[in-house]
Amino acid sequence: MFKDMDKDSPTAEFLRSLPEALPRTPSGIVVVSAHWEGPDEGSGALPREASRGRVGVLSRPSHELLFDYYGFPRASYDIRWPARGDDALAARVEALLSGAGFETARDSERGLDHGVFVPLSVAWPAGAPAPLVQVSLHPSLDAAAHVRLGRALAALRSSNVLVVGSGALTHNLGAMRGGPPPPGKNFAWADAFIADVSDALTGKDPLGALERWATLRGARTAHPREEHLLPLMVAAGAGAGASRGQGADSVKATRVHRAMASGSFALDAWRFGDE
Repeated sequence: MFKDMDKDSPTAEFLRSLPEALPRTPSGIVVVSAHWEGPDEGSGALPREASRGRVGVLSRPSHELLFDYYGFPRASYDIRWPARGDDALAARVEALLSGAGFETARDSERGLDHGVFVPLSVAWPAGAPAPLVQVSLHPSLDAAAHVRLGRALAALRSSNVLVVGSGALTHNLGAMRGGPPPPGKNFAWADAFIADVSDALTGKDPLGALERWATLRGARTAHPREEHLLPLMVAAGAGAGASRGQGADSVKATRVHRAMASGSFALDAWRFGDE
């Protein structure tokens, strides 16, 4: 599996090309990672199934890294990646989320988890090119709530803020531990789910289809627990209305990278909007 994700892999090359693919250097970066779920308390103006809990917003003058994994080579714990926070950007994120009915919780102590620093340190090895704020998932793990969360963040586009959802298109560690499929093959459930997600994102109602993700083929095998899929929904919601000549509810989705590790761990990346 690691051979498919190492420094010489197509995915690493894609990440290294990301800065040049952007239309301009961002003025700020907001990242929603699968590896941080907000505190499960409080209440908000959300649907009943998503009404409890808050969304964490992380900002500190200089971010530390949270090595929230185990059993990896020593070098994976020696990573250094400088990144600074931005209280003004964090406050704007909080205001946007509050306006959408979410309660928030500011965090100034947590480190950036590997869903943030691993991909971004490949893209920008010298450090974050702009102030960075990490945002947690909502603890409900409700699909519609995360599309709504993304839509709240869509206003950041006008300030040249890059919104990143960091997760995985398929994520079933149990299946991976059982061994890979035959060489050159993917697990059938992974291929089916990836195909259905692609159809959903390029169909007539991508946001609605994402909210109904559990009806797609292979969905609950691809994601026994949905935390690694929800950042995709946030990114899609943040891209709503970002395409010329389309309405506020429309999303133009373009797959910009496709790769698979061990026949089961999809490393696809999508762009939402014209840029």
